[in-house]
Amino acid sequence: MARIAWGVGLLAALVALVHGVLMVLYPLQLDYAEGVVLQLTDLLRRGEPIYRDPQQFPWLVSPYAPLFPATAALLGGGFAAGRALALLCAVGCAVLVGCAAGRRAGWGAGLTAATVFVASPLFLNWAPLDRVDLLGLLFDLGGLYWVERTLLRESPSAVGERGSIAVAAVLFALAFWSKQTFVLGLVAASLAVGLKCRRAGLGLLAAGVIAMAVPFVFLNRDGRLADIFFRFNAMPWSADTTRLWTVEWLRTMVVALPISAVFLARAWRECPAWAIYFVLALLSVPGVGRVGAWYNYFLPLQAATAVVCGLAWSAAAPWRPMRDVLLLAQVALGVLLWLPPTMPSVADVARGEVPALWTGGATRWLSEGKRDAAAYEALLKTHPGPVLAENLGNLVVAGRPAALCDPITLFTLSEMGLWDESELMRAIEERRFAAVFIQEPSPRNLRFPSRAIVLILKHYQPAARIGPDWVLLPRPG
Repeated sequence: MARIAWGVGLLAALVALVHGVLMVLYPLQLDYAEGVVLQLTDLLRRGEPIYRDPQQFPWLVSPYAPLFPATAALLGGGFAAGRALALLCAVGCAVLVGCAAGRRAGWGAGLTAATVFVASPLFLNWAPLDRVDLLGLLFDLGGLYWVERTLLRESPSAVGERGSIAVAAVLFALAFWSKQTFVLGLVAASLAVGLKCRRAGLGLLAAGVIAMAVPFVFLNRDGRLADIFFRFNAMPWSADTTRLWTVEWLRTMVVALPISAVFLARAWRECPAWAIYFVLALLSVPGVGRVGAWYNYFLPLQAATAVVCGLAWSAAAPWRPMRDVLLLAQVALGVLLWLPPTMPSVADVARGEVPALWTGGATRWLSEGKRDAAAYEALLKTHPGPVLAENLGNLVVAGRPAALCDPITLFTLSEMGLWDESELMRAIEERRFAAVFIQEPSPRNLRFPSRAIVLILKHYQPAARIGPDWVLLPRPG
């Protein structure tokens, strides 16, 4: 029965790969924050700073660390480069998860861990997005794997203790500079090493902090990076939002997570860094309730759960029939369930996209995307000037940087008294924008507050629909 579960996991991985390749080829924005990341990538390609004064036009605030957009810019920029990079990172994360469990408990544990990680709607839908998370997760998991292979083994590594600490510190620093919330790996590894040797644990923690801090000191000469990294990232928190996303994600891991918790003591003995990482990731779950956070905040916990679950599968050998039934149940849930409101299940994608490769549906979908991209470009040629947009990436693809990036963050900062929106609202009232691209031209819009939407609709009127966006042009008079 375990082989059936592993086979389903392999099929889920193939579906994710096919889905990922299709998303890489699609020319327009798929997810809201993709546009923000693409805007940063485009700025870096043009040699312009990405950390600016958000009070100056264009109103730009970047809550992201620079490593992912910089890497995507080096790969050529555009959605294709960012999505291909994210997809490769997703594959790398799955390999590390499998190797982490397999190295300690055999290939069956490794296959089980990789299957639990991959056979899920979160992995499927996040893997091909032009988002920063998976690069950070790759370095975080890579640092943990390196520490387990070197600093936590009985015999010394080939590079010695200091060399092992230096490599781990660099990996954890790269995780931080991919996304500044990725610090759990360094903390978990330092605690695990410190339980074995206090001096080495403190050395690892100090080396990691220094490796993170040195670039920060260099890039924060005007103090703007500190504001954006920390003060502007202190978003409001909602218990209801935390409960909503947590309950939905737990449905897809309702078998694996309790099993991992039960076998945590066994994992602590065999892979202490991963066990501590699991606990820290579990404690970090309330972070999903921040404004701007989503299911991506569960990625570290999903990876840690998968590793511990793989170890648990090996330890449960005396109860073989039951363990295999539970593994199959977890895989079935991961494949059949979706994450509302926009992440379809593996089964749904397999039914919809895989046959479309042979029926021509995928080709038609990609062609429609190219037609919409051409329509954006044609419209912008006839309407020179700044554009206010909800989906920023579609503007960047058409060669026009957005006047505002990103509306959720900026308007939240305005409500917190950290950003003055008056100049933007005056620009809307005076019809300074050549056009407004917006997905939902009503007060129900999720990215612009109702006060901004009411003002936009007062001074701009719908003129066309391109892809997901309504195009609003200035009202006459």
